[in-house]
Amino acid sequence: RVLFRAEVAPGITGGATASSSIAENTTAVTTLTANEAVTWSLSGGLDSALFAIDATTGALRFISAPDFEAPNDSDTNNSYVVDVQAIDAAGNTSVQ
Repeated sequence: RVLFRAEVAPGITGGATASSSIAENTTAVTTLTANEAVTWSLSGGLDSALFAIDATTGALRFISAPDFEAPNDSDTNNSYVVDVQAIDAAGNTSVQ
């Protein structure tokens, strides 16, 4: 079977899951990358309401900087869960 480019979902750098450590009182988390041009969005996760992503650049950030002494993630342990989605020009999607 031959897969045409339009049938292949974009690859998100970092595999199926990824994690980042960030400094307290900052909003920048990471900038996601893919193996082709994609549009980025948030697609879920227990703490997704606390994040924003730039649809073009893939820059993931907290909406408000976290305060590690007063965690506001879903289980109050300063470990935040958010799912991001990459959509290519053909409409193929990948979620991480």
